Amino acid sequence: MTNFENQRRHLRQVYFDVWNKMKLGQELEPMEERIAIIIQMHPEYHQILELPDSLDRDYNQEHISNPFFHMGFHIAIHEQIGLNYPIGIQEVYLQLAKKYLEPHIIEHKMIDCLSEFISLETQEIDSDSYLTCLKNKL
Repeated sequence: MTNFENQRRHLRQVYFDVWNKMKLGQELEPMEERIAIIIQMHPEYHQILELPDSLDRDYNQEHISNPFFHMGFHIAIHEQIGLNYPIGIQEVYLQLAKKYLEPHIIEHKMIDCLSEFISLETQEIDSDSYLTCLKNKL
């Protein structure tokens, strides 16, 4: 197994561990609680979290949506809002909330912008352009 595959497996294992803790009603650490919220938002992925083969599945080559990548975007959005970084993202989130009401829909609007900037493969996301993209969702 390559280093990338080991890292991918390790990161995915976190989702499986949180899922199992959720099913058993075990106490979650703060970051696990955030992951649990995201897992709850995506019932379409629950079946995947029941399949150990999903740990090593290569979604990119199968041309289907990668559930772990998608949930990772949600985690990134939650972190950005929690830290208000880039500065002003909390305010934009609140403005989006007035328009869309449903947090999951708001996050998907934000993910559209985040994924656009990540696909540019730059070292750093231009905060002003990113916030402008988000504001264009208003």
